[in-house]
Amino acid sequence: MRKDVVVLAALTTVSTVVAAVLLVRQWKRRSEQRWRHAQRILRKFARECATPVPKLWEIADDLVAHMHAGLTSTESSLQMLPSCLPSLPTG
Repeated sequence: MRKDVVVLAALTTVSTVVAAVLLVRQWKRRSEQRWRHAQRILRKFARECATPVPKLWEIADDLVAHMHAGLTSTESSLQMLPSCLPSLPTG
């Protein structure tokens, strides 16, 4: 009778450990799948929202042109205040 109880306890312990391992493995697999899915969504979003480099250069050039126009006249859409500093501070 004592041997039967020990065997039953051992089988119960082993089956519980195996079930726990399987549940953890399944949870990890689902977690990895969700992570890969989220990465795919973010890559797609970044790809669709990316601004081409030539467009960025065009925007930068337009900003510089508007800044120069704002310093030379008052009709510019970007108002600038002239400064008398010979150079920018370095510290």
